[in-house]
Amino acid sequence: MNYPQRRIVTSHGEKRSSNGGEEPEVMILDDVKSTKVLQCPQGTAHLGELWATPSAPAINTYTLESDDSVLGEKSFTTATGSNLRMTYFEPNTVCEMHRTSSVDYNIVMDGEVYLQVPDGKGGIKETICRRGDVVIQRGTLHAWRAGPEGARWISVLVGAKTVLDPDNKELPDVLL
Repeated sequence: MNYPQRRIVTSHGEKRSSNGGEEPEVMILDDVKSTKVLQCPQGTAHLGELWATPSAPAINTYTLESDDSVLGEKSFTTATGSNLRMTYFEPNTVCEMHRTSSVDYNIVMDGEVYLQVPDGKGGIKETICRRGDVVIQRGTLHAWRAGPEGARWISVLVGAKTVLDPDNKELPDVLL
C-alpha cells in the first residue's frame, strides 16, 4: 500500500478566471507527501495527518496562512473542529485501546481490519471491517487489529462533548 500519503490543497486565487467568467481562478496551494510512524504493541502503523480545522464552520482563506494539519499533530482531535487522517496498518498490526471526545467516520479503503471493543465482561469483541465498510465511533473505547494483508482507512474526526457514563461521570480521553 502507498505511503507516505499525498495531500493536495486547493484555494481560490485573487484574480478572475481568464475566460471572463465570474469565478475566481482556482490554485493549488500545497502538494506534499507525509506520514508519521507509530510503533504499536504489535507491528507498525503509519498516520497521515492530512488536514484539520480549528472550528466549524471552517474559514476558507485565499492563502495557505498555516497548515492546519499540524492541529492534528498537537492533539488527536480538535475539540471545536475536525481532523482528517489516513491510517495504514502493516499486516497483523494491533494498536492499544483508545478513546477520543469525537465522532469518527472511518472508511476502510484497502485490506481488512478488526474493530476491537470491550464486551462489558472483561474481554474484547471483534468485528471484521472490509473495503468499503464505514465505522462510526461515538466516543467509545476501541482498538484496531489489521488482517494478514494490512489495512488502510480514512478517518474524519469531528469534535464532540465528552461522553458521560450512566452515573453522569465523564469518560476521559484515552490516547495512544
